Amino acid sequence: MHDDSGADFLRGGGEMGAYMRSHDWASSPVGIPEQWPQSLRTAVRILLNTGHPMYIFWGDSGICFYNDAYRLSIGTERHPSSLGRPAREVWEEIWPIIGPQIAQVMEGRGATWHENALVPITRNGIRENVYWTYSFGPIDDVDARNGIGGVLVICSETTPQIVAAERLAASAKRLQMALSAGRGIGTWDWDVQKDRVVADERFARLYGVDPVKAEAGAPIAEFFRAIHPADLPRVQERVGHALRSGGLFSEEYRLLQAGGTERWVLAEGSCSLDADGEPLLFSGVSFDITDRKEAEQRIRLLMREVNHRVKNQFSVILSMIRETTKRASSAKDFEAQIRRRITALSESHDLLVMGDWRGSEINELLAAQIRPFGARDQVQFSGPSVVLSASATQYLGIAFHELATNSAIHGALARSTGKVMVTWDVGSTSGCAPQLTLLWKETGYAVETKPVHKGFGTVVLERVTPQAVSGSGSLDYSDGLTWTLVAPLAAIGSTVHTV
Repeated sequence: MHDDSGADFLRGGGEMGAYMRSHDWASSPVGIPEQWPQSLRTAVRILLNTGHPMYIFWGDSGICFYNDAYRLSIGTERHPSSLGRPAREVWEEIWPIIGPQIAQVMEGRGATWHENALVPITRNGIRENVYWTYSFGPIDDVDARNGIGGVLVICSETTPQIVAAERLAASAKRLQMALSAGRGIGTWDWDVQKDRVVADERFARLYGVDPVKAEAGAPIAEFFRAIHPADLPRVQERVGHALRSGGLFSEEYRLLQAGGTERWVLAEGSCSLDADGEPLLFSGVSFDITDRKEAEQRIRLLMREVNHRVKNQFSVILSMIRETTKRASSAKDFEAQIRRRITALSESHDLLVMGDWRGSEINELLAAQIRPFGARDQVQFSGPSVVLSASATQYLGIAFHELATNSAIHGALARSTGKVMVTWDVGSTSGCAPQLTLLWKETGYAVETKPVHKGFGTVVLERVTPQAVSGSGSLDYSDGLTWTLVAPLAAIGSTVHTV
């Protein structure tokens, strides 16, 4: 059943859809929905019918729209009262942050991109440090100033990930401090005037000094020899400062170990001075913090990987929206097409999640994309076991979806006699890197006419997917539909074994 108000594009959308339909738009600068520009209608339709957090600032005053997914990240202070209000009234407390970003987009100076950005807001009565990965992009409107009617915000709150990373780092530090009472701790006393460092066995072994010699006392230079050359000048400068000032010393640095390995240590101590200000005794402890440093490195790598994956997903979805917008005949047609394509993308995403984002095999990806059409007995595929990278999984998944959709409507899968054969192989010519060659071949029917216009599927098969894997793609309609993809194996994944 459709809305009889003439604002049919506002149907659905959960709680925020209901709020938008009942809102008094006549008293708003944007006017009644029936008179909204088509670009705003389309953007709002996308916003209401996605499970991803999205926000719209429309017009010079930045009238606010948002969806149910975004509502979960704001408190009662702004929901639902912010709907239809100017941006600055709603977001005054963070205007110094987002105001210039909105202005950049509205002035035609390009989109913005922010990863794990701190944007503190008040929600549910509490001022919170909230982290976001988000993009501000233009919504075109030929009648607006600069040809831009508003700003589309695609975002994800990353506060839980940031908090988890901080807790993990703090936990790693506490763990090292707890372990320091055992083999990870070494104590030392340096008689500065006699240049004799007396250290226990644990400290001596950590610094590569004979424990017997360290027990009797050895020059500081023998301990300094173990410090990594890149860290030594910094450590010497900090030690010199403590000797001159009689202050505290605390420094983290690397120690070279037998066999070429490295250990990280935290050295803490203090130097006492005589009445004339000359250094007397420099005492302290050293902690082995290697595990903590490795944990910090893993966290940094994890955060970079999370950022990369989120950004890649945004790029794929935005590409879908852009290409589908060019070819959809109506808002309803656009909605149906984009829903199917995002569902196909989610199938590929599920494979990646189940494989801990290490990738997926071609046969698994094919099966996942063909499954919704219920034609598995009409499709055969064979080739060596190739594990696709995460990026290749997403783009090949989109290609397989477009091929299967077309086949189910116009091709082999639309006929009981039709067959689809998908084959792939890896080979290389002399002096060239290995390449993957993949063929999707349909038989059992005759192509009546070659398509005159290039639709979204053709663009995906001939340009988007091949370019994403640094390869080439071609379509042939001479004897049923055949799609050929040739790409460097290094851009796709790796061969495991023949199946």
